[in-house]
Amino acid sequence: MRNFNRTLFCLFFWLFASCLFAKVEIDGIFYRLDKKNFIAYVTYKGETPRSVENEYYGPINIPRIVEYQKDSFLVVGIDSFAFSQCDRLISVYIPSSVKIIELSAFNGCSSLRRIVVSPSNSHYYSDEYGILYSSKESCLLKAPELVAPNIVVGAKVDSFAPYAFNNCKLLKVVSIRRIDSLPEGLFQSCSNLRLVHLPPHLSVIGDRTFYGCSKLKQVTGIYNISRIGRAAFEGCLALKMVDFSNALTEIGSRAFFSCNRLEYLVLPSSLKKIGTAAFANCPMLSYIDLDEDNPHFSIDKEGVLLSKDKSILYMAPNFKNAKYVIPASVKSIKDSAFYGNEIELLKLPPNLKEIKSGAFMNCSYLTEITLPPSLTSVGQNAFSYCRNLKRVVCESLLLQHIDESVFVGGNPSRSYILPYQLKDWERVLKTDSISYCDMSYHIQIQNEERVPAWFTIKKYPTVEDSTATIVVTPDLGYHFLHWGDKTESKEKVLTMNRNYFLLPKLESLRDTINGVIYEFSLSLKTASVVGYDNSYFASFDPQQYVVFEQSIGWQGNSYIVTGIRPYAFQNNRYVKNVVISHYIRTIGEGAFQNCENLELLMVPESVTNIGYNALANCRKLTLILPHGWETKSLDNVFGKYPIRHIHYGYEETIFE
Repeated sequence: MRNFNRTLFCLFFWLFASCLFAKVEIDGIFYRLDKKNFIAYVTYKGETPRSVENEYYGPINIPRIVEYQKDSFLVVGIDSFAFSQCDRLISVYIPSSVKIIELSAFNGCSSLRRIVVSPSNSHYYSDEYGILYSSKESCLLKAPELVAPNIVVGAKVDSFAPYAFNNCKLLKVVSIRRIDSLPEGLFQSCSNLRLVHLPPHLSVIGDRTFYGCSKLKQVTGIYNISRIGRAAFEGCLALKMVDFSNALTEIGSRAFFSCNRLEYLVLPSSLKKIGTAAFANCPMLSYIDLDEDNPHFSIDKEGVLLSKDKSILYMAPNFKNAKYVIPASVKSIKDSAFYGNEIELLKLPPNLKEIKSGAFMNCSYLTEITLPPSLTSVGQNAFSYCRNLKRVVCESLLLQHIDESVFVGGNPSRSYILPYQLKDWERVLKTDSISYCDMSYHIQIQNEERVPAWFTIKKYPTVEDSTATIVVTPDLGYHFLHWGDKTESKEKVLTMNRNYFLLPKLESLRDTINGVIYEFSLSLKTASVVGYDNSYFASFDPQQYVVFEQSIGWQGNSYIVTGIRPYAFQNNRYVKNVVISHYIRTIGEGAFQNCENLELLMVPESVTNIGYNALANCRKLTLILPHGWETKSLDNVFGKYPIRHIHYGYEETIFE
């Protein structure tokens, strides 16, 4: 009823608005006309701001007055996304009448060289570089993406709009004379930026300020910086050193993530807070020094950063092919502490209680790990993509739950020894490819009598024969469910097709809701997308969106949707638009493979992994990813054929 009322309201509002406003094309430019006040706004071409249908090219001269149906309209504004993605637009002339310019108006104009404002305009100003300012030049609003390589920002400028220099790909050197703080995304994705001169009184570098500036080597003038924002220098591959000021109190999460050439850190006594993964995935980082007067942190003899009482491990330098024994005092290992580390042997402390998310993610040289008896929690992706990790031994009887992502992307010959009380072992193994029957595993699970049951793949699927044989011995009452024909078996030898799942029978059930097949975990109150009803989608309206919701109501309970299983929507020929809501963390292998009519897929920030060939042969696809995926490899996601478009900057509000 609520949705019906909302739809009815929107319909009435649209009918009312259409009487007052009209969207028309006049002399090749699209306008939104206010018929009541006889004013006009330059707007986007398509039905929605993100339709990416704009076709402006060359120079565009916006007139002061436009004529429509014998009426005159004064052009007073430029809407959001008005020129978005116009990759052949060269320049824009803005008349004196324009009072409002939305900052997103020129997003993605990759060939834009100049923004020219009429000298008579009292609200905006443009300089010799073609950069857009507020009227008194106090705020720099937008630089064209093909702005000149060397820029000197005038002394009148005391502020910048967020993302003002975003994606200025020719920009190499910038000098700024007067500014207190740098806003979010100011120089994001300036791929040729090498040197930035900042004023000495600057105190704040904002979130994502230099994100993706892969050739940035030096930033001068940061003598009084108190805060470095989230992802401020992420992906600055050429940055070797940063001279942290003695005023620095906070370094945001992922601030220097993937700074591949960063060699050493000298942290000041003033530092109070270091965010998650601030220096993760820095393979050249071999030395961390800390001012001995710092009251919050300490350094051990190996250069590992710890809390002052040595109970928390924050981050470690890169241990190349080395062994490290974590101090016995450590009870918590923080998020991404060893992310991408090349350590080979690691001993966890006997009193360790928690391992946070991604703590050992991408430790590709790590071969063996023993989880100590004191351990009570392991975070998401804690040991994911440790490709040489061959043996996992859990000695803890206090660890009752473990996320399915903890060991994802592992070694095909990995062995596990897990205690009986661990309730989630089957989800861990399933995510680690046991369910696909294309890898050889040797797994030990202990029941309450601590008697192991072993199961191993004895025959592998081939091109000629797609079945695999699972051998279970001894049979100690373990029941197996063959999802293909929904039959139960206690047999010691089971044969299954490689596209089916073969897992121990758990407290879980499947059901179909709006054509989507979900598997529900009754104990964990979670659900996963595992398939679809082809007959339902055969009559599906192609204009509709398939929305994988954050939660699903089923049999009187609410279940959080956490993942899309491998091959869940494979070969669906009917779906065109898919929206993935937050909480979903993984998109499995081949999940949308051969979805030949899939045109739009929106992926939220919660997704941390997109599996092999997940979007293979989706030739019509436009993929919208969250910020942060720009630096991630997607080479194995699309198969042999590229997709039409990839955009970064997922926003849920677009789809409401």
